[in-house]
Amino acid sequence: MTRPLCVVATWFYESQGMLDFKYRLRALADNYRLMVFTRRPLDPSDFDGVEFDQILLAEKADLPGLLRYQWRLWLRVRLLDYHAAVLLGSHFGFLSAALPRSALYWNEHPLQIVPRDQNRGLKRRIYTLMLKLWYRASNRAAVVLPISHTLRDDLLAHGVRGGHTRVEWMGVDETFYSHARVRQIGDRLRVIYVGTVQPARGRDVMLDAFARLKQEGVPAHLTIVGASPEQLDYCRERVAELGIGDVVRVEGRVLGREVPQWLDEADAGLCLWENRPHWQFNPPTKLFEYLAAGLPVIASDIRTHTDYLREGYSGAIFPYGVDGLVDAVRRLWRDRAQFGAMSEAAMIEARQYRWSGVRPQFEASVEAAAGRAIQGRSQPIDDSAGKAAKHGKLS
Repeated sequence: MTRPLCVVATWFYESQGMLDFKYRLRALADNYRLMVFTRRPLDPSDFDGVEFDQILLAEKADLPGLLRYQWRLWLRVRLLDYHAAVLLGSHFGFLSAALPRSALYWNEHPLQIVPRDQNRGLKRRIYTLMLKLWYRASNRAAVVLPISHTLRDDLLAHGVRGGHTRVEWMGVDETFYSHARVRQIGDRLRVIYVGTVQPARGRDVMLDAFARLKQEGVPAHLTIVGASPEQLDYCRERVAELGIGDVVRVEGRVLGREVPQWLDEADAGLCLWENRPHWQFNPPTKLFEYLAAGLPVIASDIRTHTDYLREGYSGAIFPYGVDGLVDAVRRLWRDRAQFGAMSEAAMIEARQYRWSGVRPQFEASVEAAAGRAIQGRSQPIDDSAGKAAKHGKLS
């Protein structure tokens, strides 16, 4: 018997992490025949053997390219007899209005896609109008799936219907917690950062902070994983200039399935973002992966971190900057006798974000988009889990 066709739209940045997308494609492939549209060729190794037909519609990763891509995609998909369309990214707001039976995975704030021009004039008015139309179009999707309660609140504030808007966490695969353990600090505090290595994501803050920690004699080591070739060259040159090759290690991009191995060698995870408006909404995947592995999280003081962490309980919160990060690492080293309790709390907090619990909700949402609501899964999301996470309560 031929399985029904599910159309999937993707818009992946060159250095983007793929794990939460892999989980969803794998779940969809178990139930449907997949036709995946992409603006650039996808590396099969990122998806661990998930079967799908890849349709390449090459476009540049800019706003005009995105709009052209959605138009071209619509021209192709409107002719297909598909069961449901899963649009993997907030980028597809306009497309969701044009495609019936669409589930829109809302993983970024629109300000991250459509720039907010600071100057007055025509350009600013065009961007403002585009943002309004983006929300209005998204309201036409059959189901909208924001990855945080903050994103959902923003959608509701912009007129998107609450009845078809359901928070669905990105999810953490069992490979991150199947061998999780309570961490204890040994002769040094081993910190890991996994992700894009950019200035706005704390690249120089990390390097300068660990140079300061070395000067002060604080026994801490930093491993950075995920640098592009260009980022790798910069970091290694900077590490040499600062003379911190013995306390900082920088590695390139690794496959998602390899990340748990790196986390297994660490004591604490690091999340740091500049306090930009669009980063207030979507929590980073690595935050939940750190917690699931039993790593307390050292995180900059931005809502997308502090909604999920408590100072001294599951992590250490610091004001973004070198001084703040240095102080946070100092505190963890000074209070290392309590580190085991923090590690245990991290694992408890992470239980509600496990993919095994998220997957049934995601599958039900796709079926709801197709017009086949599953009993017990077709109602608006219960906010109690998110409220518990925000206030640091145990699940």
